[in-house]
Amino acid sequence: MAKYPILYAPDATDFFNMGLGPLTTSLTATVAEDRNGSFILEAEVLTDDAIYPLLEHNAILKADAGHTLKDQRFKIKRIVPTDKGTAKIYAEHVSYLSQELSLKPEITIKSLNANAAIGRWKSSLNETNPFVVDSDITTTGSTKWRIDKVANPRQALGGVEGSLLDVYGGEYRFDNYHISLLKKRGTTANTVLAYGRNITSFEQE
Repeated sequence: MAKYPILYAPDATDFFNMGLGPLTTSLTATVAEDRNGSFILEAEVLTDDAIYPLLEHNAILKADAGHTLKDQRFKIKRIVPTDKGTAKIYAEHVSYLSQELSLKPEITIKSLNANAAIGRWKSSLNETNPFVVDSDITTTGSTKWRIDKVANPRQALGGVEGSLLDVYGGEYRFDNYHISLLKKRGTTANTVLAYGRNITSFEQE
């Protein structure tokens, strides 16, 4: 049984409670994850709802994202009021922090398996961060990242030539701040959870 998204303040650190409250009156709320790609939550809420004034940039929404990815956290990036008394919310998975951080100017990975390589990725981040990383891919590979070719750490994970995904293949599993590069996640492709007024079940596509 799926739960309604729960709202937390931007500086929240404890997510084992009801936070500022659930979005029980949301008209729609959908979590969508593309394979090795975007991971977002989109919702539409009534602007006269009591919880609406508490919605703000970087506030956190917690929602399930399938059978195994429970209690995933998403940071609100846009709140767009409409002329129909509603507002649309766009939130990004907390793993998107990886595109806000920076890497060392030049990093060389030489003949490492994927677990060691993604460990090198984490140790090459300039800022203190909450990421935990691992991989079950045992093949070895080599690559080099330069700041003029790889703009941020998320690109080093995948999306550009020489990224970990480019070198080792596989599928990423983003479980909040736990990033795993796996040989195969399973048989499910895209996962879509649909929440609505008085709806507590979910659909998969």
